[in-house]
This record gives sequence, C-alpha cells and structure tokens, in this order.
Amino acid sequence: MNTILKQRIITASIASIFVIATLFLLEPFWFSAIFSLLIIVGIWEWIELFKIGNKLKYSLYILNIFNLIFVLYGLVNAPGSDSGSVGYFYWVVAVFILLNLLFIVPFQIILYQKKKYTYKLSFPNLFFGILLLWTTWAVIADVYVFDSTHSHYKDLPYEFVLLYLFLVVWSADIAAYFVGKRFGRHKLASEISPGKTWEGAAGGVVGGVIVAVLATYFYKKTSCFCEFDIPSFLNFIGVMFFASIIVIFSIVGDLYVSMAKRQAGKKDSGVLFPGHGGVLDRIDSFIYPVIFMHAILVLSANFMIV
Repeated sequence: MNTILKQRIITASIASIFVIATLFLLEPFWFSAIFSLLIIVGIWEWIELFKIGNKLKYSLYILNIFNLIFVLYGLVNAPGSDSGSVGYFYWVVAVFILLNLLFIVPFQIILYQKKKYTYKLSFPNLFFGILLLWTTWAVIADVYVFDSTHSHYKDLPYEFVLLYLFLVVWSADIAAYFVGKRFGRHKLASEISPGKTWEGAAGGVVGGVIVAVLATYFYKKTSCFCEFDIPSFLNFIGVMFFASIIVIFSIVGDLYVSMAKRQAGKKDSGVLFPGHGGVLDRIDSFIYPVIFMHAILVLSANFMIV
C-alpha cells in the first residue's frame, strides 16, 4: 500500500468518524454550525479558482461570512421551526439548481470533454458555484435543524436521512476508486478528470446500490426505527433506482467541480484534508445528491406518495 493511499484511508476514516459522531452526539445547531464553517471554507476555495481582483474576492468572502452569521442567528432564534427555514426563495433556487443539474451541467461536461466548450471562470459561474454551496447548506439545515419534528419526511429520523446519503456516496466513492484502479480501461472524462473510468463509475453505482439496500433493510428491521415509516416507493427496486441516481448525481457534481479546477490549472481545491485536498474536493460529490434527495423526499411527503 503506497503512502498516498494510506494517507487517504487515514484521513477518510477520521473524517467519517467525526461526521457520524457530530451527527448523532451533537445538538442540531452545533452540527449545522460545523457544516456552515465547512461551507464557508468551500466558498473560499471556489472563489480562489476564479481569477478576480483581491477587492472583489475579499468582498465576496466577507459578504458570505456575514450571511453565515445571519443564518446561524436564525437557527438560534428559530430552533425546530419549519416555517421558512428556506421558504419559497429556497424552492426557486432549488428548482433552478435541479434544472441546471438535469439539462445544463451535463451538456457542459460533455461538450468540455469533446473540446467544443470552454468552462469560463466568469462571474455567472462564480455566482452559480456559491449558490450551489448555499443551497446545500439550506438543505442540511432544513433536514437536520428545522425538520427535527419530522414534518417533511413522514417521520423519517433526520439522522437516518443524512447518514443514508453519506453512506451511499462514501461507498460509491470507495468502490469507484478501487474498481477503477483494478479494472479501469475506458476513460470517463479524460479532459476533466483523467483518473476516472467507466468501469470505476459502474463499480461506484454497484457499491452505492448494495449499501443502500443493506441500509434500507437495516432500517426496516431494526426495532429502534420500527415506529417510523418510509415512502413505499423505496421498495427493493425503488431503492436500487434511487441509489443509482444518487451515485450518478454525485459523479456529475464531482466532474463539475473538477472542470472548474481544470480550467483554473489546479489539481485540488485546497489542502485542508491530507491526501484528499480541500473542502470542495470532499463535498463536491454530495452537492447534487443532497439537493436531489431532499426534493424527492419532500415531494413524496407533501404529495402523499406512500
């Protein structure tokens, strides 16, 4: 086992234990506060990818810090409330993000790969990336803080919702890495991320699906969860499909951030996590899945998909 792989495993293990511990042991506010700090670091890393003047760079960063203070103040003064945690503005933004995910971002990636499109480090893309990160924050806050009364997810424990997503994406990432190393022959997007292969992506989907099926089975059979309910579309076939979409979206998110890094001439977004890079390098595969998962579960609850 080489040194880099050892470093990656150690860092990933420590980070995973820390995330799970904060998820189950800390109050919702403190989990959200820690996640907010990571989002702020991620925003700084995103801004650093763009070649903009220092005045604009620091102005944007200070603006985002003030925004963080504002939203954390809102969490303190509205604990357990679901009345506008993100509100109508959030849904407008979430729909915009999802439409970009489904129609615009994949075409950007495909055209970039075919050298028919150049990802411009422009203000619209800078703004879109910041919006992506804050939407991710809004989803986590809506799930973990404002939904602590289980109002959105038909009595699904919020810890399970987030842990389920983490496990699926983590397992997909691990499976993709090792399957790609062992069997990878065909490049997935050589112009964007040369290390990714179609074989690795397929292995990631399989790994994510297996963990999703096991997690759902555990959830249904464990006595401490039996008092809760989950949407009936998450049967065996539904779980496989749902997990597959989550993994595919995680790959799209990873490629989107990699496209920006490639254009900026950087391999990693930062150096916070030894062997893994920066915050963006760790959360890029969560950004789209967490928005997608939130939208599907909220719709299933509000429109009585049972």
